[in-house]
Amino acid sequence: TLLHEKVIDEAAAINIFSSLTKALETLHQHHILHRNIHPANVFKINQLYVLGHFKRSSENQNATENLPFLAPELFSEQPEYTEKSDVFALA
Repeated sequence: TLLHEKVIDEAAAINIFSSLTKALETLHQHHILHRNIHPANVFKINQLYVLGHFKRSSENQNATENLPFLAPELFSEQPEYTEKSDVFALA
């Protein structure tokens, strides 16, 4: 998983965020939602950071799982995952 280090420098943070935003942009261009973005699902391959462990639309999201990374609209009576939900989780 990503980052066992407590402190990263600015260049590393920019590299991580840039890699992940490009990955998410590519997914969304192909109409694919990740639905499960949180730090444990970010992996480093060489110098590239990638998203893993996608959640299928048929899988129920446990509302208590990864709370800080879930968009607020996912706690409504009829939660709906959207590209905005992925962006919220990434941010």
